[in-house]
Amino acid sequence: MNCTQQIRALLRKSSDGMTIEQIVWAVKRDKANVKKNVHAMPDAYIDRWEAVPRRQYAAVWCVVVPPENCPKPENINDMAISSISKPKRQRHKSAQVQS
Repeated sequence: MNCTQQIRALLRKSSDGMTIEQIVWAVKRDKANVKKNVHAMPDAYIDRWEAVPRRQYAAVWCVVVPPENCPKPENINDMAISSISKPKRQRHKSAQVQS
C-alpha cells in the first residue's frame, strides 16, 4: 500500500478527521511526504482548524467517502448542463480596436 492509500484508509476510519501531525505519527512517514500527498488528494479537505501548542492552528483533514451506490443518470441530455456552464465573456466596445 502506497502512502496516499494509507492516508486515505486512515482518514476514512477516522470520523473526526486528523491533523498532519497525527497522520505522520500513524503512517510513520516523512512529514513533507505526508503533507504533499494530502494536498494532492482530490477527496481530502480541511474540515476545521484546531488550536495547537506552539502554533496558531492546525488543519484537521477529512476525506469524502463516496456512496456505495450512486447510479449515473439514464439520459444525460435531460440534465441542465447549461445552468452549470460558465457564461461567455462579452467583449466591451472600449476594448475593441478601431480600424
